[in-house]
Amino acid sequence: MEEKKYELTDETIEWKGHILHRIKAIKEIFIVKKGQLGGFIEKEDNLSQEQICWANYNAKVYDNAKVSGESQIYNNAQIFGNSVIRDTVSIYGNAQIFDYADISGFVRIHGNVKVFGNAKIMDDVIISGDANICDNAILK
Repeated sequence: MEEKKYELTDETIEWKGHILHRIKAIKEIFIVKKGQLGGFIEKEDNLSQEQICWANYNAKVYDNAKVSGESQIYNNAQIFGNSVIRDTVSIYGNAQIFDYADISGFVRIHGNVKVFGNAKIMDDVIISGDANICDNAILK
């Protein structure tokens, strides 16, 4: 495993029954400067210490959700439940990814999009607006 790229700070919030910690970069990560504050995660298992994935602003990653690869979570986006985000995914706005959603490839999700259930989104997809992608849907 590579050297750690972020640490949990003492700044916490309570969110839907979870204690989330703001993250802080402890080394430069792509466009994130050393010392820059990021979004909120519940535990280190939520955001990989490898590659350049990052949660920024007020983004929240919690429960058993995992973000890895070069994925970027911004604004007020929430990733929770048992969701998996990997590869080069960007999620921002007020998007919510939860349950067992699985998102990979070069995917862009923004707006008030909700992806949940066992939905899978992969390859090269852009979703915006007020869309709900759910159940066993597969988009590619």
